[in-house]
Amino acid sequence: MSNQANAAWLYQMTASNWPWSPEIYRQEVWEGKNTERWHTGTPDSREISKAPAEGEIVIFFFCKGKHRIRDIGIYGWGVVSDLPKRGGIIIRPSAPSDYLKMSPLWNNDINRMIDKIRENFYERTMWAISYEELQEIRVMVRRHIGAHI
Repeated sequence: MSNQANAAWLYQMTASNWPWSPEIYRQEVWEGKNTERWHTGTPDSREISKAPAEGEIVIFFFCKGKHRIRDIGIYGWGVVSDLPKRGGIIIRPSAPSDYLKMSPLWNNDINRMIDKIRENFYERTMWAISYEELQEIRVMVRRHIGAHI
């Protein structure tokens, strides 16, 4: 990643680090809840001194993890809306999360992109995403949604 500011963050959700599942995520997005329980985790090695800031984009991704979630993929995205003093981040999910929660984006292209972003560090919670990577993900999301409407 270049020295430019991050364009977004990849947030990896797993059932192993929280009583958390795609079903709970779907319900919370449906109900319009902020997800205050999510924490920043450890930013990736490319931006180790930088944490998410208000207004930045967060892309939600479910991986298989130890619990072998069947519906892996991109489940949506949101905006960092607050950084409480007690720690953590508050993320407000936004469109197209409502669609993606029911039909997650997962194919060979997004798999390669996620692997590129994670750089073989699969146990983290968050990774910085460059502007170029964000643009590629946006194109993949548009194609995914367009193919199903």
